[in-house]
Amino acid sequence: MARKVRKLIKTCLLVGEGKADKSFLNYLKSLYANSEWRFTIDKAGGDPNSVIIKAKKIGAAYDKVFAVSDADRPISVQYPSKKIISLRMTPCLESVLLQIYGKKIPRNSDEAKLNSKALLKKETQSLMLDDWKRHFPKDRFESMRKSLSELDDLIKIFEDPKSF
Repeated sequence: MARKVRKLIKTCLLVGEGKADKSFLNYLKSLYANSEWRFTIDKAGGDPNSVIIKAKKIGAAYDKVFAVSDADRPISVQYPSKKIISLRMTPCLESVLLQIYGKKIPRNSDEAKLNSKALLKKETQSLMLDDWKRHFPKDRFESMRKSLSELDDLIKIFEDPKSF
């Protein structure tokens, strides 16, 4: 009797700053995940340095590791750039969400958070899967990804992590 050959699944870790980042990345995963990869999404809490530290701490067991953070604060910790790929959202996740809606780029993170709360009728960390689906259908992402590099990069992670 022939042995069944098991296909090896590659693994990818994405670490975001907080609850909103994790929720958004999980939504993108539900839309774009490549079945040849197993994606794990975690949050670090805090700032970009916390994201890098967590990615370094738990990333060794993964084939690809991405640190997704806001660009409103600098990264001051050292990290192996060949192992951990840092993607920054300028100035923050909420500004990217506003741009997906065709709104202008806010001057800072505080303005972005305030404007996104007014648009979405709740804070981003309170958004559930149904909220993401209602406000950000896949066709909206597809129409904006060519003009919004941060969104395109995040989608590409789920389509083919090894392209980075």
